[in-house]
Order: sequence, then structure tokens, then C-alpha cells
Amino acid sequence: MRVCNTQQRPRASGVRVLLLFLVGLVDSAEQPRVHRLAGLGDHVYRRTSDVLHGRLNALDLTDVVVEEWRTIVTDLEAVVSP
Repeated sequence: MRVCNTQQRPRASGVRVLLLFLVGLVDSAEQPRVHRLAGLGDHVYRRTSDVLHGRLNALDLTDVVVEEWRTIVTDLEAVVSP
């Protein structure tokens, strides 16, 4: 059994698709804002994953970046439970 299977493609995260379901939870006037927010949430998810798994050189994130990410996650949570 090989630990590293080079023939197998890496798994892609389906987070963006899942976050886009949030667009359907709001009225049509809010959909563009939530669509943009879902894109930002996907970015935060990917970058956070990079940091946690050591794939990003900037392991020591500034408070400004962490607070920006926190705000995006809080805004996403507010869509689900206003």
C-alpha cells in the first residue's frame, strides 16, 4: 500500500458551493451582498486552511487580518440565524 498516491487527484473543497446555498436564504435585494459574502467566506476558509496546515509562509497573522476574517465569518453566521 502506498501512502502517497500520485495518481489520485487532491480533494477540492466544496465549501464555496455550500456557502452559495446561503444566497437562497435571503430575499432578492440581499442576494448580491450574500453572494459576495459567500466568496469572501470561501477565501477565508482556504487561507485559514493554508495557515493551519503550514502551506502559507505567513504563519504569524496580524490582528487586522484575523479580525477581518472574524468579521466575515460573523456576517455569514448572521445570514443563517439573523
